[in-house]
Amino acid sequence: MPTLSSKIQRWILLPLWGAIWVWVSSSAALAQSARPVRLQKGPYLTGLCESGVDVRFELDGAAAATVEVDRAAGATEARTFEDRTRTTMHVVRATDLAPAATYAYVVRVDGKTIGTGRFTTAPKPESGAPLKFLVYGDDRTDPTAHAAVVRELGASSSDFLVNTGDMVEDGGRAEDWQSFFDVEAPLLRDRALFVAIGTMSSTTIGRGRTSPATSAFPVLTGAPSRTAPSASATCASSF
Repeated sequence: MPTLSSKIQRWILLPLWGAIWVWVSSSAALAQSARPVRLQKGPYLTGLCESGVDVRFELDGAAAATVEVDRAAGATEARTFEDRTRTTMHVVRATDLAPAATYAYVVRVDGKTIGTGRFTTAPKPESGAPLKFLVYGDDRTDPTAHAAVVRELGASSSDFLVNTGDMVEDGGRAEDWQSFFDVEAPLLRDRALFVAIGTMSSTTIGRGRTSPATSAFPVLTGAPSRTAPSASATCASSF
């Protein structure tokens, strides 16, 4: 039979353990929130046209972000484009840019630089200026060969890139997409990528799963994209 002493101990210890548990949980949550947010993927470029581009990147924690864009030659003042939504996947559209102009950009979270790159906008269609693009694809299953292709592409100048699809082996497997973006990071931060989502990396892959490609790239179908405005929605023309 419990004694008065044991009852008193329970009355004291149970609230004390509860308080300790709350304190430990709160401390862990505060430590997590205080940890600096880092890039998970990107930055990389899509939707390039003569007056704008999408700067895309994924963070390892939810946060708002900004992209600062400036003429590489320093001819104009820098402009800042914001995505105030606290989320991990960001698509920041830089607009009203000059045609055939080179820009540098900086990605910032909480005022700290987490990524940089540069791009050149398309010339006006009526200018008749030539364009050069590189085509590649089917870079799934072999990261070593993929990296070799990326090095060769990086050594060749071009205005943009076209990937013909099958970028990963399993479109529903997050680690496959992480490998893709890790390998292509030095290439994609400076050149816009236009993709044809192949069967292996399809945005709809069955069994109730949706491919990360849905948020990683614009979905250019007969219906408007739900992930970001297409280039045609914000530009007079696009590649």
